[in-house]
Formats: sequence, structure tokens, C-alpha cells
Amino acid sequence: MKRLLWGMLGASLLLAIGYFIQNNLNNSTPEYQQNISITYPDNGELITFLERHIGEVVKLSGAIDMSLSNELSYEISDSFGIDNFIADPSLPLPIDGLQGDVFLQFDFIQLPQIKHGGTGVVQFPLNGYFRVTKAHYNEQILIYNLTEIAQDAH
Repeated sequence: MKRLLWGMLGASLLLAIGYFIQNNLNNSTPEYQQNISITYPDNGELITFLERHIGEVVKLSGAIDMSLSNELSYEISDSFGIDNFIADPSLPLPIDGLQGDVFLQFDFIQLPQIKHGGTGVVQFPLNGYFRVTKAHYNEQILIYNLTEIAQDAH
């Protein structure tokens, strides 16, 4: 009887430790909770966040925002094509407006669903974990690669 009681106590303790470790690992994952604006570039905070976490897994909670309402937003959209991104979400997205020097490139497990609005709202909700890497091309172009990680694998 004592062995059974000690066995149950030991199993309960192991489960509690596992739960604690799992929750602390999840809580320690860096998280970016803002929208990633493509057509209204002001991504200084995003770039700083990505730079701090190169090689790490981060959580992104927000949306890829490609909303259209002024001439500049349409020009930026024309530079890569929202429809092109819908067809191929691995398409590099400019995050520095028309300068074309800094891009995001996603590798999704599951493609994000588009959200439309009657006032030019075009967003792709994000709520997942991504490994951050970066690559330089032609010494002028920087691409941040965000590879989605299964939620139970981070």
C-alpha cells in the first residue's frame, strides 16, 4: 500500500514539474503583439524586436496589415501585389515602404486567412511561433525569414 501511495505521489510530482516547466517555457517566449504594417511602413519596433531575437523562436500576435487608403499605400501594394502574396505567402514583403531594402519572408505551416473590410482593410491575422533568421543579398537587401514552428514544438 505504501509503495502504491509513494508511486502515485511520485507520478503526481512528475506531472506537476512537467506542467511547471512547460508553462514557464511558453511564458518566456518573446512576443510581438502589434500589427506588422506593410502598406503603412513604420516598423522600427518590429525590426528592433527581430534583431534582438535572431536565431530564436518568437511569438507573433497581431496581423500582417496591408490596408489601402492613400496613394502611398497603393504604390507599396503595387510593388509586391497583395494578390501575389495571397497566391504565394512566401513572397518577400517590404517593411520599409518603397525603399525596398528590408523585407519579411514567411514560411507558414498553415496559410493565414485574409480579413477584408469595406474601407480598404486587408489583414492576415497572425498568432503563432516563428524562428527568426536573416539573410543579406547584394549587400543592400536584408530579408528577415520567419519560419512557423508547430505550437507544441517550440
